[in-house]
Amino acid sequence: IKETLKKYAEAILDGMPKNQCSSVFVMTAVGSLCDATLRLANASNNDHSDSTTTTTTTTTNADEKSPLISAILATGNNDIRRWANQRFEVVSLVGTFSRGGACHLHISLSDEFGKTIGGHLMEGTVFTTLEVVLGSIDGIEFAREVDDETGYRELVTRQISSELKTNFTKRTIFSIIIGICIGIFLTKSLSYLYN
Repeated sequence: IKETLKKYAEAILDGMPKNQCSSVFVMTAVGSLCDATLRLANASNNDHSDSTTTTTTTTTNADEKSPLISAILATGNNDIRRWANQRFEVVSLVGTFSRGGACHLHISLSDEFGKTIGGHLMEGTVFTTLEVVLGSIDGIEFAREVDDETGYRELVTRQISSELKTNFTKRTIFSIIIGICIGIFLTKSLSYLYN
């Protein structure tokens, strides 16, 4: 999911002059996943890349109803977790994209019992469909710079041009259409795979 979204965000940014727009964000998303890898709240800030080795967890307690909760309880800490071969509804997906491929995505997932978990999206596999709508803001640049206090590359926003207003324009509508096309493409690709 993450690499596909980055590719579409870059396509939007490539279609716009740098002096007019350098920001893309997730407006909304709906769909389902059958595999998810998340970095949870207590993960170390020593690793600034997305190439972290993941830990695969499975339900080990038959008495525990939720695979999400079982996966956390089985290991006793919050780090990078993968839930393989489990189906989830995407409850929320939010994030930002910058030129050069930088992105920061958070996702909330709900399991078959309605239990929900969320975190930094490392990777995921679409189950049936994932419809993502991306938007952009004229005159704004999203950049990532290392923050000395947190050690993370944090979002920095800058105004590119004072002449451009930050409202929905034709380019934003174009971005919405691309988001809808992403959802249709992923739906058709997955229906082909499962049929």
